[in-house]
Amino acid sequence: MSDSGSSVAHLTKAIYIEAPDDSGGKRRQSIHISYDFVGIIPIYELMQEEMA
Repeated sequence: MSDSGSSVAHLTKAIYIEAPDDSGGKRRQSIHISYDFVGIIPIYELMQEEMA
């Protein structure tokens, strides 16, 4: 059995973290992960695939 955490780390090209947004009373912060060969995959696309 392989360790999926290290597999993902090998495919990760860059991680982009945006400045936090405190408007609306809750702190929100966007994180974008760029993968080798595919670029950035929007999280809503991953969520739709998971729910299908």
